[in-house]
Amino acid sequence: GGLKSKGQVTILPGGVLTINNRAGTGNANLYIGRNNVSTGASDSGVFDMRGGTLNASLNNLVIGVHTAGSGSGVGTLYFETGTINVAGNVTLADPDTSANPANTTGQINQTGGAINITGGVIDGGGASTIRLENGTMTVGNGFDVDNLLVGLAKASGNVTATLTVNGGAVRIGDGSAGSSLSIGLRDSDTGAKTLGTVNLANATSANIQVDTVQLGAVVGTVGGGQGGGERQAHPPHGWKCDDRRPDDRSRGFACRRPHR
Repeated sequence: GGLKSKGQVTILPGGVLTINNRAGTGNANLYIGRNNVSTGASDSGVFDMRGGTLNASLNNLVIGVHTAGSGSGVGTLYFETGTINVAGNVTLADPDTSANPANTTGQINQTGGAINITGGVIDGGGASTIRLENGTMTVGNGFDVDNLLVGLAKASGNVTATLTVNGGAVRIGDGSAGSSLSIGLRDSDTGAKTLGTVNLANATSANIQVDTVQLGAVVGTVGGGQGGGERQAHPPHGWKCDDRRPDDRSRGFACRRPHR
């Protein structure tokens, strides 16, 4: 989707899609939901690889862009199986000079596979979300997102989700209403098990300031109970985390690296 339009890419069950440059030997750029024009109109782009395999070699991945005006750009990536390698950065929700920056959104929904980012994850100033329900995401230099979920087991089976940031500053949430951090969730009281891990041991700093924190929680129930199964949450490795004081209006979740 781009230039006031709407676009959707899907894949046949069991299909395989490979993305690289035109020569077939290098990286490409991938834009999803790029409304790169001054306009009051909105566009949306959905890149839905559920049911198939995606192997992509990218320079940059940009999801959700709106250049200017009162409109918006909305981009969503669904990724289930395969490997995405990004040599540069992943940018989510870039409203540029848009009159309504919060209307521009960028979201990654990962339910398996591996995403490897040499650069960083950049919040462009709109509403950015990463839902790493299952699989791995490794980031080389910086991680900036409004909403983060790592590890969500559904009735279909067990999951192991791991986010690793190997350098740079980390920001999760900006203290605004609705921002959230969730690690190790289960959506019902079935026997499904969840292991969600966020490893920030090599990050240079972390600022986690969210409206809602869920660690090792059941977010839905069957028959009114919460028995069965397991859910585990590993807070950022190497960091000490605590709730903000009740009189702190930011209502955030503060993490800091211990003194060495």
